[in-house]
Amino acid sequence: MANTIGEIDMLKHDMTIGLAGHIDHGKTSLTKALTDIETDRLKEEQTRNISIENGFAYLDLEDQRRAAIIDVPGHERFIRQMIAGVAGIDLVILVIAADEGVMPQTEEHIDILTLLGIKQALIVLTKIGVVDDEWLAMVEEDVSSYLKKTSFADAPIYKVDSVSGKGIALLKDAINAASHEIRAKNPNEPFRMPIDDVFTLHGLGTIVRGTIFNGQVHKDDNLMLLPKGQKVKVKSLQIHHKDTSIASSGQRAAMNIGGLSRDDVKRGDVLVSDGTIYMPSSRLDVQLKILNNIDRPFKQRSPVICHLGTAAVMGKLIMFDRNKCEAGDDLYCQIELAAPLTAKKGDRFIVRRPTPAETIGGGQVIDVEAVKHRFGEGTIKLLERKAQGAPADLVYQYLVEFEEATERDLLRSTGLPNDLLIQILNDTLERRVIARLSHNTYVLNDRLNQAQGLLLENLKAYHQDYPMRQGLSKADLLRSLPFGEALQSKVYERLKESNELESHDHMVKLSDFTPHFPDQWARRMTGVVNDLAKQGLKPVSWSELADESGIPAGLQKDLKDYLLSVGKTMLLEEDLLMHHQAFCDAVKRLRQKSNEAFTIQDAKAVLDLSRKYLIPFLECCDREGYTVRENNKRRWK
Repeated sequence: MANTIGEIDMLKHDMTIGLAGHIDHGKTSLTKALTDIETDRLKEEQTRNISIENGFAYLDLEDQRRAAIIDVPGHERFIRQMIAGVAGIDLVILVIAADEGVMPQTEEHIDILTLLGIKQALIVLTKIGVVDDEWLAMVEEDVSSYLKKTSFADAPIYKVDSVSGKGIALLKDAINAASHEIRAKNPNEPFRMPIDDVFTLHGLGTIVRGTIFNGQVHKDDNLMLLPKGQKVKVKSLQIHHKDTSIASSGQRAAMNIGGLSRDDVKRGDVLVSDGTIYMPSSRLDVQLKILNNIDRPFKQRSPVICHLGTAAVMGKLIMFDRNKCEAGDDLYCQIELAAPLTAKKGDRFIVRRPTPAETIGGGQVIDVEAVKHRFGEGTIKLLERKAQGAPADLVYQYLVEFEEATERDLLRSTGLPNDLLIQILNDTLERRVIARLSHNTYVLNDRLNQAQGLLLENLKAYHQDYPMRQGLSKADLLRSLPFGEALQSKVYERLKESNELESHDHMVKLSDFTPHFPDQWARRMTGVVNDLAKQGLKPVSWSELADESGIPAGLQKDLKDYLLSVGKTMLLEEDLLMHHQAFCDAVKRLRQKSNEAFTIQDAKAVLDLSRKYLIPFLECCDREGYTVRENNKRRWK
């Protein structure tokens, strides 16, 4: 679906704002003061005056755009909801109540926001109407001092009273200014939207909501629900309660999804473009930062909850250079997941200790197709290359590990933009670092050369072991290579094109190979052929002749097949052979001395053969195309 210039321009500047902070510090009230929207939807939330689920609103900006606002819960028991809420936000408003200052969940929220890589922040001191100026100045100084130790050291501080509206206009101005600093997201990536809210509307069906992480979605698009792999269709699409035909990365969207019941989908599931790069992962290689304030060390294979996007999945933390991690550690490790999780290279994640509940750290995904690794320095160096390597090195490293790759494999593994990946592939193809197996499948040229050499070695060894055979079947030859079918076929095609291989009737041989007697048996086998010639018109039992000549049982079939293939003998029956020249002489004599049509008796009179040998001889004439049988006679062709 083509986009108009106006649509593309609108999509570039949308943003999502998250409100974070300690419980009862006024996030929901601030949201209402900014937007006039009440985000506490649940009866329990309104009764208890706390947020349990994420609340959603929107703010009209001065240039007629709208920013999505997510009000996340502040209670420590609802950290999962908080992490799901701030996933994908562009700007955080960190709310701190002036009557309390920095509290435990303020600190944990800052830790989580920092680990998720959220850099743009506005600090808002709320409830200034319940404190005097002296107290407010002291709290502001304390907050500023605390923030200097965090990633939000340079964030501006605003003071508001959500009840009276004092300071709200100034805060809105700051939000408007910040909206112009938000870096536009690329709408041309494959679509991905982690789901953070699911509900049903009477007459419409299942509705899902989320912040679009990547790409665009259109009304009537076919999507895939992961990790289930269920295909669905976008029946209708809304942004900020308004129908639209398109939504793009950075925007919050609500979709009416066809093909899904309410029970089919949950928070943490992900909608993606059907047939694109995203797939569920069971292992993630990651770069992990442990917080400085964890209660105790974290041991090898300890259970963790991995929060990524809007999902929270149990797993085990596997380390490769230590058996425990301490506060403040930076490490490369792996998360072995108990259930599949949809991720992209570069995604930020949080890990928490299940019991007692504690945020222990977070970091970035460096490989979504991780395999089991050995403990040791070699694995650490491998993960370092994946994390820090130049784009071309990432492509090369994947092809080292996985033999061959499609463009989709490489996009998924490396996390590179599509245009950059295509540029790298074209460059490495030109420099012969890689080769193309098919339209969009690639392999390292070194591996292709290795496979070619191995195939030639295998075929040469086969010729040495079985010198009388015409060659090896193509299927068996390709199966001798420890590579996939695409690489096997490419190797075969290349060697055929270079005339290093010849094939006939599905049998393949080296071009410079000619079947021959084994050196150690050449004299004896020549004697067998001579003995066969001496028999003249009288066919002989091959097994008896070979046994009498001392030919080993293991070579008898190969010798028979060789003599047949080079035209030395004719096979009358399974074990009955006649020398080729004798057969030709007999055919010539019979043709000369018989009529156009002849009977078995006519042939017997000419050749003087017993019926035991005559019938196989005549049937061989039929097979070879000299004669055709018609009732009790045969006719020369």
